[in-house]
Amino acid sequence: MTRPFIIDIRKYRDAEQSGNKAVNLTRLVQKGFPVPVTYVLRWDAYEAYCRDAVEIVPLIRAELQALVKPGACYAVRSSANLEDSLDFSFAGQFKSTLNVQSADAVFLAIWSIWSTASAESVQIYLDKLPPAQRSLKMAVIIQEMVPPVYSGVAFSRNPVTGSHEVIVEGVHGSGVALVQAGLTPERYVFSMGRLLSGPENSGIPLAVAQQVCDLVRKAAKVFRREVDVEWVYDGQQVFLIQLRDITSLGSVTVYSNRISKDMIPGMIKPLVWSLNVPMVNRVTVDFLQEMTGKIDLDPLTLAKSFYYRAYFNMSALGHAMSHLGLPAETLDMMMGVGPSGMNMPKMKMRPRMMAMLPRLLVTMWSKLRFHHTLENEMPRIEAAQKAFQTERIGTLPDAEVLAEMDRLHGLAQRTAYLDFVTQILMLLYNAVLHRRLKNAGIDPQQFDLMEGLPALRAFEPGPYMHDLHDEYQRLDEPTRQRIAAGTVADLLTMDGVDSYRGKLLAFLEQFGHLSDSGNDISAVTWREDPDAIQRIILSYVPAGQSTAGHTRLDDVAARGLRRAGLRWLCARALRYRLYREQISFLYTRTYGTFRGYWLELGGRLAARGVLRAREDVFYLHQEEARAALAGDTGRDYASLVVARQAEMESLRDVVLPVVIYGETPPPVVGISADRLAGTPTSRGVYTGRVKVVNALTDFAKLQPGDVLVVPYSDVGWTPLFARAGGVIAESGGMLSHSSIIAREYHIPAVVSVPGATLLRDDTLVTVDGFTGEILIHQNGDEHGRPEHCAGSQRVTQTV
Repeated sequence: MTRPFIIDIRKYRDAEQSGNKAVNLTRLVQKGFPVPVTYVLRWDAYEAYCRDAVEIVPLIRAELQALVKPGACYAVRSSANLEDSLDFSFAGQFKSTLNVQSADAVFLAIWSIWSTASAESVQIYLDKLPPAQRSLKMAVIIQEMVPPVYSGVAFSRNPVTGSHEVIVEGVHGSGVALVQAGLTPERYVFSMGRLLSGPENSGIPLAVAQQVCDLVRKAAKVFRREVDVEWVYDGQQVFLIQLRDITSLGSVTVYSNRISKDMIPGMIKPLVWSLNVPMVNRVTVDFLQEMTGKIDLDPLTLAKSFYYRAYFNMSALGHAMSHLGLPAETLDMMMGVGPSGMNMPKMKMRPRMMAMLPRLLVTMWSKLRFHHTLENEMPRIEAAQKAFQTERIGTLPDAEVLAEMDRLHGLAQRTAYLDFVTQILMLLYNAVLHRRLKNAGIDPQQFDLMEGLPALRAFEPGPYMHDLHDEYQRLDEPTRQRIAAGTVADLLTMDGVDSYRGKLLAFLEQFGHLSDSGNDISAVTWREDPDAIQRIILSYVPAGQSTAGHTRLDDVAARGLRRAGLRWLCARALRYRLYREQISFLYTRTYGTFRGYWLELGGRLAARGVLRAREDVFYLHQEEARAALAGDTGRDYASLVVARQAEMESLRDVVLPVVIYGETPPPVVGISADRLAGTPTSRGVYTGRVKVVNALTDFAKLQPGDVLVVPYSDVGWTPLFARAGGVIAESGGMLSHSSIIAREYHIPAVVSVPGATLLRDDTLVTVDGFTGEILIHQNGDEHGRPEHCAGSQRVTQTV
């Protein structure tokens, strides 16, 4: 029996002589994807057409008469051997005809496609190919049309930026309006299957877009390559009518500040960048190489400065995560800054990962026992750090000061590594614990993990300030007035204040290294401005921290091994929360020691006339400062500092996107006047007046019940939470300092809010800790404390 020219892709397992489009459709059918009834006219019919073999005409007509259903509509499309390849798409080069009815009309549509194959535009396209690849063979797809309620296209990966996100675009009715008429589609963006963004007033239901997203993700996984599809929804089901490889994926580098806003927040001066960023990046690369072996990841290219803000190279980090069998977004998930409601991804075994398995097992075993490393090394690091006494460096020559700083750098590098690994382990244990709690029907935010952890007190200034405030209150009224009217220097000579003075000096000894940011050695420390700290202590008001309504481990309905496992996880999560505070405290103090050294060297440069003031040294990169100390006269360092100071000031209030594609800095934009949005991390709804606190000098302006707005949160900001009615932070995730402290104080918090610190003081806002929305009231009461909006849940604050 002669093989027919037209084959049904549901019946023929092999797609020989069918072209790339037909091959893709055949594979979709074989893998169980929903595809309309589809036939393919093999390209040997086209070859006969090219030879003027007229005898094929009645054969093809006869086959069409047997297949084409009366009254049915068909789409007739090309399916060439060179079409939709990874190198060339031939998009729009061959004619397609839709809504074709009757066998004769289908035949004419086929003839039309064959005719366009010899068009001049196609020949120009073919001339771009190497001579050996210019042989065009044309098959034709004949596909029953699905009545289109909605239709569109979808991409398993962003074809413009290369980001790991699914793009779904659609229109009402036929997709012709999208592909040919240029109608603006409704656009949904998904990350790891979860919605990131979508149209505000969509006519296409989210459920349909989600169904398309799931299908295109599945197709990319099944075929192990990035694909785009055309889809149609008939009111009940989504059908895939075409599938192609994404041909436009380039090598654009993707930068993100989701993680860096928490790790290296705010504007970063040149000296701080050249000291801190390579150290952090070196730690990241070392940790990844522990797990994967040698990787092609240059620490110096792992982060980039845009307008003096740090952005991590997510393309490089995503590539490293892929080596481990994890999605590229894993770091975002671990840091709690991924899509809302996202769980930690599961690791998948892949061939490369199998080869790394011995190394991974060794690494995992060492990290399970990492608490032994911490307990052994932290006392040694603390003792080594105390050996660096900046009080004596004024007597040392430049070379010895620099040599001592190099030794300090080695100690800080090791401490940074311990801090990084501890943070990762804390996040992992918390992520697994949260998943277990959710499986047990418990809200992780309502779970009291901190019960029974008084040891945290040693690393948090709040309780000490509370004690100092109580000590101050026990003094008689005249003594309190003398202390309030004087300075800490005056306090040293006062009579009758021995207990308060001793405790204050001990407090400054313990916490004096803290500043607005533990990563910014240019920031003034508490030790350098003790008067500001004393003012906070004198007016300190602790917040009530009742855990009523919180779930404890004893309340969890689990028995046997499940309960034992949950108890073990709680113990680990609790232990690493404490370790995180301990090692972070130690790292901040060790790294902060650099400040005294650089101020000494900056003072020397100022005395030599190279700089105008010693603090100007923070506007030079390390190599520039070292060159200036060595006597370099080839640059005007004072003018360079002035230019950089002016540039930083001009860029202070810019709002930058979370993600930047490529190496070119994006245009800067202003703040929205109506509402802001971020990630909700502590429940509740609160309306109050904004106080923007950018530095220690702003602490005093926060009044009880104000909404605290901060660029980021460091342990040094903790005292402010006792006064705040709500918290807004420009950076952070679920486990950032702002989020943890807000939950402990039971006040609503929203973090990762772009442009939050551009709000004006006393602006009336509503902080929604459930949705992440910040509503900006345009006509708020300008006098007295504001009332909360109707229907909102006001958080009770002890003031």
